[in-house]
Amino acid sequence: MRAWMIRAGRNGEREEAALTGDRAIAGWDETGDLAPFDDRTSLRDYLRTVYPEASPALLANWTGQLWRFIAEIAIGDLVVMPCRSGEQPELAVGEVISGYFFDAEAADGFRHCIGVKWLQRVERSVFERDLLDSMGALLTIFELRRHDAAKRVADVAAGGEDPGWRAGEDEASGIATIDDLVARVTSSTGPIEMSIRQILGLWGVERRTDSSVALVEQGLADEGLVVTPGLSQGWLDNAVRVAEVDAQAATRADAQSSLGGLEEVRPAPVSVTISTLPSARSAVTAVGVNDTLELAITLLLQHDYSQLPVLNENGDIVGIVSWETIGKARLSKDAPALVDATAPARTVTLDAELLGVVSEVATRDFVLVRASDSYKAIGIVTVADLSRQFQIMARPFALIEEIERRLRRRVDERVPLAAMQAAVGNAKAAAKIEGAASLTMGNYKHLLASEETFRLLGWPLDHDRFFQLLCTVHKMRNNLMHFSTDPVEEPTMKEAQAFLEILRTVDPRQ
Repeated sequence: MRAWMIRAGRNGEREEAALTGDRAIAGWDETGDLAPFDDRTSLRDYLRTVYPEASPALLANWTGQLWRFIAEIAIGDLVVMPCRSGEQPELAVGEVISGYFFDAEAADGFRHCIGVKWLQRVERSVFERDLLDSMGALLTIFELRRHDAAKRVADVAAGGEDPGWRAGEDEASGIATIDDLVARVTSSTGPIEMSIRQILGLWGVERRTDSSVALVEQGLADEGLVVTPGLSQGWLDNAVRVAEVDAQAATRADAQSSLGGLEEVRPAPVSVTISTLPSARSAVTAVGVNDTLELAITLLLQHDYSQLPVLNENGDIVGIVSWETIGKARLSKDAPALVDATAPARTVTLDAELLGVVSEVATRDFVLVRASDSYKAIGIVTVADLSRQFQIMARPFALIEEIERRLRRRVDERVPLAAMQAAVGNAKAAAKIEGAASLTMGNYKHLLASEETFRLLGWPLDHDRFFQLLCTVHKMRNNLMHFSTDPVEEPTMKEAQAFLEILRTVDPRQ
């Protein structure tokens, strides 16, 4: 049994027809009978023809809501509907008694229906605050899931009271589930800020690929949420804002206006931009135009920097001071001031292509990153930053390569060719296997899943733990093949490094 909120229109215009007709009614006046659609894709394609001006995010939102209405809500589920006809706002609670049907005789906006036996009509105060917050989403049709909502709605439907929720460990960490995210955003506090990493983690995603980002964005749209800027823009730990999309807005402009001034969601950039570097959006240590050269020198020594931005009283970039410019200033003046050691600074914005910036950094040693609409410094990218990023991206490949080479050598020495061919499975592909060099990491996984085959390697290791580490490495390698600028998660890197150290220990040959 599940519990659903189905609204009766922005102003409750479908309330009376729903209560007297033993049904719950969805809007979407322009659409015809939805019964023929047996998958979300065909439903979305149909909605695109009906609402050609709607944005992709809004279409995904509407598709999710209507799909719930025609396909997910089942007989025996519970429905909650806000009522506005009384002196005080109330909630009607009912049980679903029949699935989706299209009432062609009804007026526009009243034709999409499910059968409901209305059981109770109660004041909003019957439900506890946390459940009322969950009911506050802007969507027309959505599931009530958080904090055992279905059971609590069932208690009220049976004439009882909401037993409430006793907060447990899931509350201690704030937003630990998708339901927590939806409840927090749809509460009275409004939009919230989270890191991209935190949002991806709610869907079990560690690194951004086209498919994983599409999965999370679809999930957000299904819940009536939008993220700005997009999940593909910037470093994993950058903060983004999560807000509701007005599910009843008819056009992209209407939907954008409901975001309360949030910037428009832009499509993910095709090129890798400088925003993927952590230092491009990090706190910048700087000196002001009225500071002394001695302060600049002290800060350079304190932080072991080679250069510092020079900012005016408004925080705008005026130039740069570095050991090189200080040296030149002292050659030309006996007692130079900061202005004498200030040189023009090359600046870029977050959407600058990374490959184009690399050559500049190699020549100039750094570039300053500024806001797109001003000259305020928001980050700095140096040769050291690029070196660290290269290490982050190259290290997993180096680990995988050595692990594969060490496995290949041992398997070639100890495992019969017939066993290698059997691990491939496909007879045609197996016939092409001439040795361990022909095996993929996936083949090694199948080959060494057998403890009998594993023992042929002659290593005094626990098979289960060895195989667990091998599976981690196999998954890591597969993820690396989907190019992403995001680093491999540190726990995974530690397991891969530990696996390599085990291989080096049991077979120390170079």
